[in-house]
Amino acid sequence: MKNFLIVSLCIIIIFSGCSKDSTSPNDSACLAENAGTWELTEMGELSNSDCTGIRIPSSQDSYDIFQILSDDGTFRSVGGISCSEGNADDDWCNGTWSCNSNSIRIFFTEYYFDDNGDNDDNMVITATYQVTQMYGTPDEYTECQYSTYTKVQ
Repeated sequence: MKNFLIVSLCIIIIFSGCSKDSTSPNDSACLAENAGTWELTEMGELSNSDCTGIRIPSSQDSYDIFQILSDDGTFRSVGGISCSEGNADDDWCNGTWSCNSNSIRIFFTEYYFDDNGDNDDNMVITATYQVTQMYGTPDEYTECQYSTYTKVQ
């Protein structure tokens, strides 16, 4: 029994000392580096409902939707239907965000830094998510949508 406790304690110490990310969530350096204004620059769907395949961008040229991330871990959304001037819902348009070396999390959505080889600065983030369309009807189906933000300042 004593050996079991020692082995268990060693395993806990070893695994608690390991971290996948080089920057822990809400690390002040991570927040400072990623704070700023992020503009929605692309959105659309992926060719497969399991979020694989090629991106099929929407035909819209401009979205005028921004996420303004402060270095204190708070954010404000501007633009779009829910967060336009005079129609801003405080519960939806303001909140907290966090980050690590791989992603930025705004509300419940995880945006991963794009690693497509043409952006060395990690200033483009993309989220993918499955959406059920026409819910509760005989035509119900699932698709995978994505949104991409680019840091503009």
